[in-house]
Amino acid sequence: MKRILSILFAAMFTVVILGVAAQAQTSQAINFTTKQPVEIPGRVLQPGHYVVRVESGTDGPAIVEVYKANHTNAYGLFQVRMTDRTEPGPTKVVTKEVDGISRIEGFYFGGDTMGMKFLYPEQHNLEVASSATTSSPAHGD
Repeated sequence: MKRILSILFAAMFTVVILGVAAQAQTSQAINFTTKQPVEIPGRVLQPGHYVVRVESGTDGPAIVEVYKANHTNAYGLFQVRMTDRTEPGPTKVVTKEVDGISRIEGFYFGGDTMGMKFLYPEQHNLEVASSATTSSPAHGD
């Protein structure tokens, strides 16, 4: 009887550990250097070395954190949306010139076609507006 209980306990312990591992988050990071100021949503990064880290779990959207490469300054957590490119390629940070300053649009991890794109306030407002549906007024009983 003791042996059966020991086996059952070990089996339950294994199931709990596997469940916790399945819910664990995975993390990916891209190191990049900029020689000129670049914009991220709500901030301008001065020339220097930075890290973009993506935390993704099993449920919910990815969370992107930007911080100095030496981990002294965190610049915030940002919402992103998935984007893709036609062919897998190297790790890449995508920038675009907007109103005289370079803006980081998004990034791709090496060997992957999927990437992530920052949502800037005007983009977010446009996306919300385009996805809004008109609803009919509620009717009482």
